[in-house]
Amino acid sequence: MEQDKQNDPTEGMWLSFPLATEHVERRRGISWGEAQRVLLDACKKGTLRWRNSRDGGPDVWNVSFWLWVDQRKLVHRASPKRVLANLAIKMLWPNGVPKELINNQIEQQMSDWITDYCKQKNIRKPVISRDTLLRVAGRKK
Repeated sequence: MEQDKQNDPTEGMWLSFPLATEHVERRRGISWGEAQRVLLDACKKGTLRWRNSRDGGPDVWNVSFWLWVDQRKLVHRASPKRVLANLAIKMLWPNGVPKELINNQIEQQMSDWITDYCKQKNIRKPVISRDTLLRVAGRKK
């Protein structure tokens, strides 16, 4: 069953099945075939937002994908605030936080993204400390 909503670039983007499979394989430390099976199973169960692709396999919506693929890691360690901060990092800087940004810029951009995201989803914005934002961005231990 296809679950296709408006492709709003402010909310996210579609990931191809091969790219999503590669991320599952690497992040979960499983084989390519097992990663495909796990990804298809998540689509079938409705855990992930997906659409049919002409290239074979489903494209998956990156916002639901990133929350799902990191779920095992986040269950034990991350608070909802860290989950939201991680999502902000992935949406703002898919290739990693640029080295030329100073901490104040990182904090401001993450905070602005989280504010917009919470408004779009009609949820209360949690108070996330500067330390938490910078820790998630890899700028603080």
